[in-house]
This record gives sequence, C-alpha cells and structure tokens, in this order.
Amino acid sequence: MWAHQSGPQDDESHEDKVCDNQEMHGNDTPAPPTPAPHLDPEDYYFDGPNMVFTAAFLLKRGTCCGSGCRHCPYRGTPQDKNAPA
Repeated sequence: MWAHQSGPQDDESHEDKVCDNQEMHGNDTPAPPTPAPHLDPEDYYFDGPNMVFTAAFLLKRGTCCGSGCRHCPYRGTPQDKNAPA
C-alpha cells in the first residue's frame, strides 16, 4: 500500500516519524550522510571537463567500485567488480 490516507488516527501515529517507510528501515533516525573523501592533488586530474581519479586515490578507497575506472588498480584481481562472472 503506497497511497497515503490521512485520518485522525493517522495524524497521531505519524507525528513523530521521519518518513512513512520507517517500519521498513527498522530505526527511528535517518542514516547520517557519508562524508566526502579528502582529495589531495595526486588523487585526480582533469581531462577536459572530467575529473579522473588516479590509481593512488583508488587504492586509498580500498575497494573496486565497479565503474570501470580508467586507472583502476583492482583490474584483473579478485576484487575487480567488472570481471566477467
């Protein structure tokens, strides 16, 4: 049931909720935002309007993101999420 129906009992039961899907999330507070990683000059360069991450930065991340990054240090390793299954 995705439609929201309002009524007197509904107003009372939802007044403290962050969102209507709170039961599915299983908690009362939203997840905190993920902080942006700190970028050093050796972590990226620009190729036209595109920011390109270096292998040094991708290694700092610690895992393959599966996006097929140009300088992915995980290519050909068991951590490569782009490898054929």
